[in-house]
Amino acid sequence: MSLIRNIRKVQIPNIILFGAPGVGKGTYGSMLEKDLKFKRISTGDQIRSFLKKPDLTPEMEEIKRICQTGGLVNDTMVLDIIVESLRDFEQQATHKGVIFDGFPRNVKQLELFSERFDIGFSYVVNCLLNEEILIEKLAGRRVCDGCGSNFNICTINKDGYDMKPLL
Repeated sequence: MSLIRNIRKVQIPNIILFGAPGVGKGTYGSMLEKDLKFKRISTGDQIRSFLKKPDLTPEMEEIKRICQTGGLVNDTMVLDIIVESLRDFEQQATHKGVIFDGFPRNVKQLELFSERFDIGFSYVVNCLLNEEILIEKLAGRRVCDGCGSNFNICTINKDGYDMKPLL
């Protein structure tokens, strides 16, 4: 059963960061999170976080199975994860808004999102990067087995780009 059916429409300022994997959505989202006092939500981070919990709901067990087999979590499940991630936002006044890192990813997710949130309060940023640089960044991407943190080992200094490793 989807969580979104029984929840009122919420009006909160939000920023939606679009872009290819590795373009810098997480990096920029983290900086904006600190500077603007917004809550950053990355569906990938949220899924990994939920799957580490000891007592998974049947829905989360299904998401775990999908992830372990390399499948894509369906749009309704993704929105349920977003809604679950926002529960503390609605209950506490600790953040001024929300940054969505890579969500929504398609038209269906946008439709589901607009059922739950007033999208008139959204700022959309499409992050772009030269394809050659993007591929080089992705090749240098690493994830810590212990804590799940992302980092990057490559140094890029060409075509006007000067990017240091993110360690």
